[in-house]
Amino acid sequence: MCMEVTVAEAARIAGVSPRTVQRALADGSLGLARVIGRQSTTDDLAVQAWLRTTCRGRKWSPRIRQAALDLLSGGSADSIAASERSRLRAALREMSAQQMASSAWVGTWARYRSLGEVIVQPIGPSVVAASSLGMVAGESWMRFGQVDDLGRFEATQPVLADPDGDLVVLERVRDDRWARQMVDTYVLGDSRESAAAARALEEADRAL
Repeated sequence: MCMEVTVAEAARIAGVSPRTVQRALADGSLGLARVIGRQSTTDDLAVQAWLRTTCRGRKWSPRIRQAALDLLSGGSADSIAASERSRLRAALREMSAQQMASSAWVGTWARYRSLGEVIVQPIGPSVVAASSLGMVAGESWMRFGQVDDLGRFEATQPVLADPDGDLVVLERVRDDRWARQMVDTYVLGDSRESAAAARALEEADRAL
């Protein structure tokens, strides 16, 4: 997960047509790295996230998304009515990790190269203990974090925008709930981390 890719290369990685990739770049579902002349590029991590969060079906509204993450994290989801909560529990029990990620993934992101010590709230693979997913702990060269404002982050931290960079930062409201961290790990993690997070999410939804 460390390279800038063209539309044609992204299509090959994803196993889809270049036109499908172009549509995803145009609608924002696949992150854009930069435009070189008349050619748009993205990066391989963005392609991975796009594949793991692309499913048929309607997206959750922000209200239902918050309730779903609350239920999966062991909460009561009191923010929605009892009838809605019952329907949501039933729907979640039938969902795959990819379907959950498609409905729950949020955040504008950017990728950077660290030029010094960077202060950022860690998320997903950078905060989930490997042992909790049944894996041997290891040190990843990639870091993942979240901030309230990417513009302010870029202005105050020693980073340089870089599609080959070692730091991915999402702009969104802070959310440390278990289910959010598992979705982030499923979407952003390497193949072992993603598979382990998927199992954890699916075990949690089957138990509802």
